[in-house]
Amino acid sequence: MPLTQGHWRYLMVLRALCGEDGGARITDVSAALHVSKPSAHRMVLRLTQMELAEAAPRGRVYLTARGRKLADLCQSRLGGVRELLQNELKMGEEEAGRAALALLEYLPEGTGTSP
Repeated sequence: MPLTQGHWRYLMVLRALCGEDGGARITDVSAALHVSKPSAHRMVLRLTQMELAEAAPRGRVYLTARGRKLADLCQSRLGGVRELLQNELKMGEEEAGRAALALLEYLPEGTGTSP
């Protein structure tokens, strides 16, 4: 199943909240994305079904190795695309970040990554 913009957003937030070894709480995920707890829970469940995240006791969520790898790839691709939008289209940082995330699901594999 291809990843949507929503999947990418959640992977990036989980990557930031989990750090290297820590898990994230659904409450923190929903607050970071400005969505309801039930919405965050549904998306985390989808990521779990896709084997990109796993739930642990006490409501913590962790990225799997595959989820972390995709989140790292996403971060790399976003940086390259965001920089292009800022430099070539003179977008502000926040605007370029939102636009890069929206474009991410449509970019061919390897776009925005270093050679």
